[in-house]
Amino acid sequence: MFAAKRAGYILGGAILGIMATKFGIKSAILIQLPLLVIIMALPLFLRERPEDKLFPWSATRSSSLWDTKEQEPEDVDDESSNSFELEVPWTENEEDDPYRAAHWTAKNLVSKNISLIAAVLWVSISLILLAMVVYIGGVLIEEDWRDRPILFMDIVDIGLFSVSLVILLYLSQKLGIGLPKVPNPFARVLRGPAITSYNIVKGFSLRSSFLLIFLCLLSELYLFVDPIVLDIFINEAGWEMDKYSAVMGGVVIAFLMAGQLIGGFLGDRFGVREVAMIGFTLLALANAGLALLEGYWENTTIMVAYLCLRAIINGLAWISIISVSMRLTYSKAGGTQFTAYMSMFNLSGVIALSLTGKAIEIMDYISALYLGAALTLMTVIFLVFIDPDECDRVLEGRLGDGEDENYGGDLGETSEVWWEEGEPDVVSA
Repeated sequence: MFAAKRAGYILGGAILGIMATKFGIKSAILIQLPLLVIIMALPLFLRERPEDKLFPWSATRSSSLWDTKEQEPEDVDDESSNSFELEVPWTENEEDDPYRAAHWTAKNLVSKNISLIAAVLWVSISLILLAMVVYIGGVLIEEDWRDRPILFMDIVDIGLFSVSLVILLYLSQKLGIGLPKVPNPFARVLRGPAITSYNIVKGFSLRSSFLLIFLCLLSELYLFVDPIVLDIFINEAGWEMDKYSAVMGGVVIAFLMAGQLIGGFLGDRFGVREVAMIGFTLLALANAGLALLEGYWENTTIMVAYLCLRAIINGLAWISIISVSMRLTYSKAGGTQFTAYMSMFNLSGVIALSLTGKAIEIMDYISALYLGAALTLMTVIFLVFIDPDECDRVLEGRLGDGEDENYGGDLGETSEVWWEEGEPDVVSA
């Protein structure tokens, strides 16, 4: 998948680059827009199973999330107005549920009366999401930050106040202070979201999944050196921008694709965590290598060879870490959990790039490259404490305690069906 994406970079960059050069940027945008519409429309024609619904309100023969019992309208009791009721995956008693955080989350979505802590938490999350929408709209509309309706620090203040209030209420409850219950007007319509939320929190309740969140947030901090590398090639090595773009968008991406394919095969053979650890260690050395090659920056042959070698290592390392993320994704919450991992990767990269200006103000290029190499090693440290088999073993039941990672299937799959007849379907949330 990721190798194909890189191939699209080469094809798209070549075609759109030629169009932009000869006919202007508007012609490239006119070609890109219909392609984006086609890409957006493709999911409408894809199904995981024949019974999957096109839209949430479409009719279906059976639920593709959990086993349901369709009822006639006259058989529905007073507790529900739906034609069927989803079977909840949690126990009635929280003490009997091994995933108490997931149980607490779900029960405080579907109960008629919820705890004050939950009410404050849900309202805070809603306010933060609304503030983010307003903030993004203000950034797109108003160029001057002083004219924007809300600033980023306002969102941070809302988040800090909400967290402080939730912690204060939690400590009060632990000290024996009785907190009132709050009526939940949305209890009847939140049964489906509650089941999804239960599985999401359950998926993140594992130690490895929890640590992977912080790995994702820290793994791309070294990207602050990318603009520095560009400046080194343009200003220090004397490359033209067209030459740099041609090399990076052509041969380097081809080597990156090769690295991703090699990383996939090696991960399947030796284990994705082990390959990721080796890959990020080599990537740290490659990031520091540009500083060691300072005397050869003007040698085009050596620098192109360096970029190609770094691309192979980069592809090998990142396809392995993405495979680790896939392995630590709970199948019943896969769409949300894996997306959260990818979002943390992107957030890490955005934070890193925003720090480039400050980094070059306080240090020279060589020191920045060595710092980038040190930050790359943080991923290796986190991987030491992550078990990519934990989700398969604990939540999915695919592996026994004595089985190793290589269980005869491709990455994320097994060679034989592991569920039993009559077990609920497993789909992404």
